[in-house]
Amino acid sequence: MTTSSEPLPDTRRYEIAVIELCDLSPRIVATHPHLYVGLTLIPPERLAKGLNDGRYRPQWAHGQVVRTRQDLTPTGDFLRPDAVQVRNTAIRKLRTEGYTVNRITTAYRTYVINLVDPDRPELTGRFVYVGQTSKDVETRLAEHLTDARRSSGQRLASSVVHRFGVGLNMKLMNSAIYTTQKDAIAAEKRLAERLTEKGYIVKGGH
Repeated sequence: MTTSSEPLPDTRRYEIAVIELCDLSPRIVATHPHLYVGLTLIPPERLAKGLNDGRYRPQWAHGQVVRTRQDLTPTGDFLRPDAVQVRNTAIRKLRTEGYTVNRITTAYRTYVINLVDPDRPELTGRFVYVGQTSKDVETRLAEHLTDARRSSGQRLASSVVHRFGVGLNMKLMNSAIYTTQKDAIAAEKRLAERLTEKGYIVKGGH
């Protein structure tokens, strides 16, 4: 008799756990708490207690549990490949809603800055710059206005915003959050195109 060295398929059923944690890092959105999202073979409530007691992974969540979030949890139990897909989809969705998930604090937003050219006063109110950033938009504005540079001397600011920027145009901005820079760049381009169609003179928006 011969025996196979191939591992047996994993037929266990996994649930998705969404657990609210204390503030381990800055929040992407101030009103949305930090979350741990993972796979579990035990009930999420038991996992949450074990995390608080230091018995389960991840170690960085030990003693940080506030409560389980059934309201944010995908329902059902799944074989591992499907569970991984459901978990990853849930993480992307929660991040776009503004939650800080599994200590990932990077998120992207688009922004609009009003520009005023003293030599072209007729453009005032219609002259704007469109950009995207992983930073707080007020921080990004300050970088433009102060002509901020990296330690290497590389410029962080747009020359047009440094010369003509006067402040954020909150009415033309939205609160959408993007999990990748690629998505943010695409959104930046769409926003610039929409504003151009409405008659704005748009800089940036690459």
